[in-house]
Amino acid sequence: KKREQSIFERVDIVYYPSKVEVEEVRSKNPLIRTRAIPLYALPSENMPLYNFDSRSGLLFVGGFNHPPNVDAMIWFVHEILPQVLVEIPDITLYIVGSNAPPSIQILDGPNVEVLGFLSDEELAIRFSSIKIAVVPLRFGAGVKGKVIESVQQNVPIISTSIGVEGIPEWDQVIEVSDDAKEFAKKIIQLYKNPLKSMNLMEKYPRWLMSHFGKEVAKQILLEDFGPPEKDICSAAN
Repeated sequence: KKREQSIFERVDIVYYPSKVEVEEVRSKNPLIRTRAIPLYALPSENMPLYNFDSRSGLLFVGGFNHPPNVDAMIWFVHEILPQVLVEIPDITLYIVGSNAPPSIQILDGPNVEVLGFLSDEELAIRFSSIKIAVVPLRFGAGVKGKVIESVQQNVPIISTSIGVEGIPEWDQVIEVSDDAKEFAKKIIQLYKNPLKSMNLMEKYPRWLMSHFGKEVAKQILLEDFGPPEKDICSAAN
C-alpha cells in the first residue's frame, strides 16, 4: 500500500480497468487523479461464426496459480454440473488452464476433460467448437479478461456476479447467477435454445466496440494527455 501510494503521488493520472477500482482508490484518497480505462483496445473486426447445431460442451479458461479459478471449478463440478447432467447427460466440461493442481486434475472424468495449458491457436479452435463459456467465480477482484475474450470468440457466457465485476452493461450480453441451481438452469436454457443464445450474441459487436474498442481508449488518452482542444482544431484547419 505504501509503495502504491508513493507512485500515485508521482504520476499525472492513475488508470484502472474498472470503475470499481477507481472508486476504491478515491475512497482512500479523493485527491488522487484516477480514471477507468478499458482493459482492451480492440480493433473493429468480424466475429467468429457460431453454428449452434454443430457445437457442444462447456468451456472454462483460467490459470490455476490463481486460487479463485481452483475454487470455481471445484464448485462447478460438484454443485452445478450434476444438475446439468440430469437434463443433458452427454454434456462435457472442458477445463483449460496452466498449473492445474491435484484438486483440479482429479476432476477429470466421463463428463469433464482437464486439458491444461493450450496455445492461443489451440484455444481458438476449442472456442470454435464449444456451445457455452462458463465463469463460476466466487471471489476475486477486477475485470476478468476471460469474460471479454469469450465475447470476442462469439460464444454465450454464463457467469457469477464476481465474474462480471467492473464490466459495463454486462446485463446486455451475459447471463448471471450466484446460485448453483439457477446457474445450472441457465446453462440448460442456453444449451437447448438457439434463439436465446443468438439474442445475446447479436449484441456482441456493438457492445465490444462501445466499451472495449480502440477508439474508446484513444479518446480517454487524448482527453488526458493530448493537445488542448484549440490546438486540435487549428491542426484540423
